[in-house]
Amino acid sequence: MLENIIRAKTKNRIKGRTVTVITGVNYSVPAGQTQIIITDKAGNSSKVPIFLWKVITDSLTASSVAIVQINAPATLIEEINNYRVCESQCNQITWIKEIDEEYLKSGFMLCCDIVQFEKNFHFKELFNKGYRKLLTSFDY
Repeated sequence: MLENIIRAKTKNRIKGRTVTVITGVNYSVPAGQTQIIITDKAGNSSKVPIFLWKVITDSLTASSVAIVQINAPATLIEEINNYRVCESQCNQITWIKEIDEEYLKSGFMLCCDIVQFEKNFHFKELFNKGYRKLLTSFDY
């Protein structure tokens, strides 16, 4: 869904200006939480990623944001604050408003400042390319 929103918002952009989307996962479980493991019928087990994320960088506005989805069962909703990896800034991002408001308020999705994201996930300036400003809009 995020990619569809980004494509629609950047469709008529100036050539040579790029929006980059990098997708990843993280399996690190917050202290005191349990790693979820799924096992198929053959007995093969896999860890379930706790965090699914997308880093979106816009060269036109020299800005970026990391969208982090917390992949925890709904039964853990009362513990969702234990999974917060950043102070969410979704309320500042105009283009994210197309996502279901209840989902945004649930706490299962966070919009992270790129510097805070890189620090908390130990990426050491891997994504920000110097674009430390929050990507709030695709308008130009």
